[in-house]
Amino acid sequence: MDQETKKQIKRWKNLKLVGDILTGVGGTGFIGSVLSPFDFEGPIIEIMTGTIALGGLIMKKVSNNNIEELKGGEFVDWNNEDNKELAHIAKNIEDTTKKREEKKRAK
Repeated sequence: MDQETKKQIKRWKNLKLVGDILTGVGGTGFIGSVLSPFDFEGPIIEIMTGTIALGGLIMKKVSNNNIEELKGGEFVDWNNEDNKELAHIAKNIEDTTKKREEKKRAK
């Protein structure tokens, strides 16, 4: 493996790390939409958080594929772990929406 390929792999690994961080931030950011004291702010936070989490998941998948390609491996298909992570993001959105609506009704 030449030096340029190693540099590219390192760049993709760094991007994958950013994707991991965004997915984590996206997962915990849903709390902000429930704790928001304003009714208009909660849905905005929810949309932004979901977008960040989904963007992180996409970044991780693209990074993994590019790393594998540079190493001479095969394309990494969408797998069960990706489905679980996507389902987790969707469940967070659903749970947060329910909690926000319950909070709204309690006022």
